[in-house]
Amino acid sequence: MNPEAFAASGFSVWENPLLRAAIALQGNVLAFVLTHSRFYQLAKIIFEQKLAQAETDRILARFSSELRIVLAAAQRSYSDTVQILTSSSSPDKQKWLEELNRLCTLLLFDLDEDATVTLTLETFTSWVDEFESASAQFQKLILEIVIFALDGNDKN
Repeated sequence: MNPEAFAASGFSVWENPLLRAAIALQGNVLAFVLTHSRFYQLAKIIFEQKLAQAETDRILARFSSELRIVLAAAQRSYSDTVQILTSSSSPDKQKWLEELNRLCTLLLFDLDEDATVTLTLETFTSWVDEFESASAQFQKLILEIVIFALDGNDKN
């Protein structure tokens, strides 16, 4: 579909639950990724500036709170997308659900909103090692789901 045809189609994104969920998931995962990626720089600044323990604790507490908020939003978006995708008419839904689970587990650490996620330099390094590949695969998967939803194949 070319951009002109897309723009002229006259559909409302929010009328399609699968499309809405996939776009929200993509945005919320991106918000988590951007927030989480600041962890290394914070650790580096704390180390280089030789900050007092009280100051270090304050900075990390604020960061932890911010990170928890964006992680919870991404986890909720994942749950919403899975619920909508499960009732989808796509013949690829089982493959998509499995890939979504695998990739979101890599990108978000844990998909359970009640889980405790502990960040360390080791977990951050491991996450960074997996990020490039997982992110590209995630974007490709979201695109497949969006195209399916835009083609009007999903009757939800």
